[in-house]
Amino acid sequence: MDISIPQDLAWEEVEGIKVGVSLEEARKIAQHFFRTTHHWFPVVSKMRVTRFLTGATSLIRADTIALIVVMRLLSQDPHSENCDSMYRSLKLALSACEQRGQLSTDFVGAMILTAAYEVAHGMYPSAYFTVGSCARTCCTLGLHDKRYATQLPKQSVTWTETEERRRLWWATLLLDRYINIGFLLRPLCTPAIPVNEVVPADDTSWDNGELASNPLLVMSIENRAKVSPFARTCQAAHLLGRVSQHVGDHPDPSDADFHFQEAHQLHRAATALLGILQQDYSDTPTDERHKLFSAMALCCSALLALYEIHSCVDTGFIDSAGRYMGVRIELQELAIDGFKRISIVVLDLADEVKIAATTNCLDCISPLVFNAMYQAAGTYAWYARENGSESHLASLNRLRDVMRSLEPRWRVAGEYLDLLKDTETDYVGGCTM
Repeated sequence: MDISIPQDLAWEEVEGIKVGVSLEEARKIAQHFFRTTHHWFPVVSKMRVTRFLTGATSLIRADTIALIVVMRLLSQDPHSENCDSMYRSLKLALSACEQRGQLSTDFVGAMILTAAYEVAHGMYPSAYFTVGSCARTCCTLGLHDKRYATQLPKQSVTWTETEERRRLWWATLLLDRYINIGFLLRPLCTPAIPVNEVVPADDTSWDNGELASNPLLVMSIENRAKVSPFARTCQAAHLLGRVSQHVGDHPDPSDADFHFQEAHQLHRAATALLGILQQDYSDTPTDERHKLFSAMALCCSALLALYEIHSCVDTGFIDSAGRYMGVRIELQELAIDGFKRISIVVLDLADEVKIAATTNCLDCISPLVFNAMYQAAGTYAWYARENGSESHLASLNRLRDVMRSLEPRWRVAGEYLDLLKDTETDYVGGCTM
């Protein structure tokens, strides 16, 4: 197939556009973005964008300016002047590019960063719809299957470009799985991830345009190959998706044995990955550790979601009687113990997040940490209500304090805080055991 992608839609041609970006502003926006947001979401090529902005004499194309605009939105205070106008102009430009068929790498990057922006600021259901659009766009371009699907645009000529397309697809997979963990019983927009898939290469090497190897998605604990923080986040997202699908299953009694076995397998896999992440965290220089927050939080989110569904005997999902009762009780005990163990891990992670936000940069903190904090806070709220424990209440308040400190930067933290109001007396999350 010889299909060309239009590149003629100008930003000024989009009806309803209210803001513009000069070339000098674009250079400053990109520099700030790559110093901050890029730390936790390295999916747009720093080398490609920097090279383009350095050599450009003007900014015209709608897809390119949309990418710059969303970079600014993601890396600035959400209460800044013109924030709403920029967001509305961005959405108009993305819609116009889609209608024109201007599905360039800049367009895909802008679409995915827009989804991340909406997730980070609790903009639902817009975030859910945008993630679905990202999935369909990536499949249209063939990013989901680079071996057999027709590639639009044509095959990339450099490793840096190939790696960028891989990261854009992984970013879509990640956001799809993250957004579904809090919106259960909905199918994923993206296909299952093959176990022989590869994850992104070393982040620093890619930023510098240096060739690096791509580790396999599924790796044994003994494998000591270097895996970058974003690749770890992709591995955690894979397990998060597996848990989301497991939680959404409605097995018949005849399938209960397989359902329980799968729960044990997911528990072991996520626990093993969390152990690797904790070791990576210890081995990482202090000023680089914040890059692992997303991976650790996603892993904890997966485990807490798994434990929530299996901590209740009285459940409508599966038959809890008959010959499976012993396995069911064993799994329940594992879940109850896991709630306590992982909540402590999340509490420690929250403390590290607070320190990093103070010593490094608040803009470098990933908003993907909040689901794990919310689930852990719900666990502590439940225990505080059940037994009146002052220590559990204190842990709950520690988590709330961290989210409150990050709310000015990521508005989704405020959404979670609203859900946690009055949790000293009202039960949030979990089930009656």
